[in-house]
Amino acid sequence: MQPIVVRRPLVAIVVPALSAGSFVLYVAFGLAWALAHGEDIGGGSAAIVMAAAAGALGYRLATLSLRADGQKLVIHNCWRTRRVPIAQVEGFDLGKATAGSLWTVRVLTSRAIIPIDVIGVSRFFGRVAARNMEKLERQQRDLASWVAAAKSRT
Repeated sequence: MQPIVVRRPLVAIVVPALSAGSFVLYVAFGLAWALAHGEDIGGGSAAIVMAAAAGALGYRLATLSLRADGQKLVIHNCWRTRRVPIAQVEGFDLGKATAGSLWTVRVLTSRAIIPIDVIGVSRFFGRVAARNMEKLERQQRDLASWVAAAKSRT
């Protein structure tokens, strides 16, 4: 059985990583310049916290993914990474993603409903929304048939 790996397009990985990285470097160089020139860095601790938060968010956005092998689903979302054994997957549905107004495929288990943020789409804007929802429904069917095949092999 071929594993499933879903990642964001390269530009959607590079842009958040570069944005967060450039902000972190901006803060680091700004603080280094201020220290070298004897300037007051009263807001330095707040800047460091903001840079750390931006770096963490940029990393999480760059690593959004879904990986499914024959034994488990590994879902890297915005805030958490979830590992779900194939045996616990009861099905899939469409619903809200972790953050924002995006819709996505969600994994249904007896314990939780887990959105898969990497395949989130917008439901707005007419024809584009219709194509997005068709794409989600197709991905939902593909994942369901893949999990059914994986369960039948075990």
